[in-house]
Amino acid sequence: MRRIVIIGSGFAGMHVAQDLANEVSSRRGLQVTMVTDQSHFLFTPLWTGVAGGTSRLTQVAMPVRSLLDDDVRVELAEVQHIDLAARRVHAGRLTVDYDFLVLATGATTNWGAHAEFEAHALPCRTGRDAVDAYDAVDRAFERAAQITDPAERRRALTFVIVGAGATGVELIARIASRFEAQRGRELDAALVSQSRLVLIERRDRVLPDLDEAMSDHAREHLRGAGIEVRLGEAVVACTAERVELSTQDAIGCGTIFWCGGVRSPAWLTDVGFETEASGRIVVHRTLQAVGQHGVYIAGDLASTGEHVPLNADAATQQARTVARNIIADLSGRSRKDWTYEPSGTFITLGRSNAVASYRGMILVGRTAQALSAAMTARLLPQGVRGLTLVPDLFAGAFAARSSAATQGLLTE
Repeated sequence: MRRIVIIGSGFAGMHVAQDLANEVSSRRGLQVTMVTDQSHFLFTPLWTGVAGGTSRLTQVAMPVRSLLDDDVRVELAEVQHIDLAARRVHAGRLTVDYDFLVLATGATTNWGAHAEFEAHALPCRTGRDAVDAYDAVDRAFERAAQITDPAERRRALTFVIVGAGATGVELIARIASRFEAQRGRELDAALVSQSRLVLIERRDRVLPDLDEAMSDHAREHLRGAGIEVRLGEAVVACTAERVELSTQDAIGCGTIFWCGGVRSPAWLTDVGFETEASGRIVVHRTLQAVGQHGVYIAGDLASTGEHVPLNADAATQQARTVARNIIADLSGRSRKDWTYEPSGTFITLGRSNAVASYRGMILVGRTAQALSAAMTARLLPQGVRGLTLVPDLFAGAFAARSSAATQGLLTE
């Protein structure tokens, strides 16, 4: 029996498992097991839709088992350690031996040197985080309605987003759209007029890892929406009521969202992989971990030595290469190198705007929305197809394939 163990049920893990499923059905003596601490697959390109109130979590998440063939075994457990010498995964009471291992856990929130920030700021990674982000806005308005002092009310209605990468930009644009439309619980128009949205980025532009023209368009959109964009400033201290900046300025606020980057899960630090500064695992061009035969890395954990965006597109492409190379290993064929082939990049800017980069062109507005919808549809795992090209209607089509089992996601 040849045993393939996949850790993680995000884009990378799900696509590896689906690509290997056909091999399981056609090849004897092969077992594929997915170990994940999430019972659902979260369609992360729609995360900010949930946070902004245009989608529900149950519309953008599906049970893992509903997307996998019966030939793929699923174990719901949280991994604590991998014994590379014994080729064994330890996850609570579960122990799983492997011949081939695929690490696709994704990343976790990077609080940098300030772990204490976690007590005061909301992370922006999981489905639960998205629901919490939406609820946090409602709670802020409820608090503000009870405050009579204008300065204190203004502080309660100040929302700070730290990090102007894709998630931070999309999140603050969604919140601004919600304010404009007074969505959710019919946010009070007078309180909306007193609200303040602040985006803080330590580098010199928003979307610093993307095309500069995309960055310029996004910045203009945000400022046009009344958002205060603070560039070249870092958060050095944080409490529940204020953030202090590297420029010695301070901002009183009632809600802080942390979109300040990601890093590898803490339990990976003592496993024995060769890693880079952020904890990502160094891989060969075949996506096999350096110094580890039969261990492949896909998605946010893989450090390829070149600039590759940490997004669903790159994770999906890596997953397909990993699956092909495992099949090649099983068949005695040569592995193939992975080459990133960008299919385009897009950023949604609230309900009515977007910016996209495609084959050297920068597109904005409805054209960018249509292109972003097409690019997003290409990322869907098997079993979720036929989505409309209107981004805010993605969730409705996705929900049609969801089962009642997702109703329990918020209790996980």
